[in-house]
Amino acid sequence: MSAYNLPPTYDKIQKHAAFPELTHDEHARYNFLANLNKHISQVILPANKVAFEKRVEPAFQKKKGRTFKSRDEVKKAIVKEPIYQTWSALRRSTMEMRQQAGRSIVLRQAESLAEKVKKLNAVKPNS
Repeated sequence: MSAYNLPPTYDKIQKHAAFPELTHDEHARYNFLANLNKHISQVILPANKVAFEKRVEPAFQKKKGRTFKSRDEVKKAIVKEPIYQTWSALRRSTMEMRQQAGRSIVLRQAESLAEKVKKLNAVKPNS
């Protein structure tokens, strides 16, 4: 087992027959985004728990004299926390990068993908 807990590289994941073909740079982009997401979830996300336990929850209990009643109260309290804002902005950015990367690949190959799907749909399944 590797000393690093990394997600599988894009070339190692199982792909549907209708997936588009990726260039070397597109493979690298997907691998980078997967590793960035992993880093965010392993390094920054846990800091949210610490911030919640050390600052957000005690401040709420001091102000209200009780614990949280709903997840909406938690959200309203933690959204002001800088580490939560950092994590949220990074997650949103990586999701947008992933969507943009996928969109550019599919748009470039739209005609060939449509033909590939047409051929796949023409095959009759074993009855």
